[in-house]
Amino acid sequence: MALTDGKPDFYALQKRALMSDEFKIKLAANKTPVQFVAYDILYIDGKDLTAAPLMKRKEILNKAVTEGHGLSISWYIERNGKAFFELAKQEQLEGIVAKKKDGLYYIGKRTHEWVKIKVMQDEDLFVCGYQPDENGKVKDLILGYYDGGELKSRGKVYLGVSESDRKIIAEFAKKNTVKTPHFDKYENAVWIKPQLIGTAHFMHETASGGMRQPVWKGLRSD
Repeated sequence: MALTDGKPDFYALQKRALMSDEFKIKLAANKTPVQFVAYDILYIDGKDLTAAPLMKRKEILNKAVTEGHGLSISWYIERNGKAFFELAKQEQLEGIVAKKKDGLYYIGKRTHEWVKIKVMQDEDLFVCGYQPDENGKVKDLILGYYDGGELKSRGKVYLGVSESDRKIIAEFAKKNTVKTPHFDKYENAVWIKPQLIGTAHFMHETASGGMRQPVWKGLRSD
């Protein structure tokens, strides 16, 4: 985990993971140290702990790991989950993970023993264009918003775009394309007049002004 201003920063970690230059890695290590956070323990002294309940594994983990430079334990709270989630929203964190206290650990499987509760937000955005698929049909929607009269990019979205929305956008594009790109970073895009408005559902704004894990909720009919 990489921390920025004391908060987990996924993009800082991703940037670190893609580095190959030794000098740049050293600079980044000083500026944004990476912390290994132990949240569970599956084996100890050759013994399999996956069939032990979560709270027992937590107890063993706390005894087995000594926190120090670059190493810490993922702590937890009990009962006050709703208040904890509201605090995550307030601090603009990604969300929380809820786990059954007697839950077992199933390696390589997604179960109902634990669940991610993400902090999400909705934003109404203009459809500024789209990137077509290999058949020329609407695929990724390119979205934007106005800031002080200037149209700015909010990124693109693919998940959740219905066939009906694709047809509406394709029909609109027949008479409402523009030659000048709204944003330079998208290749092979079909640009349209920013008049159609829809809602995107995403985790939070990225450092570059995009959307983390966006899902399209649909065009607005009003």
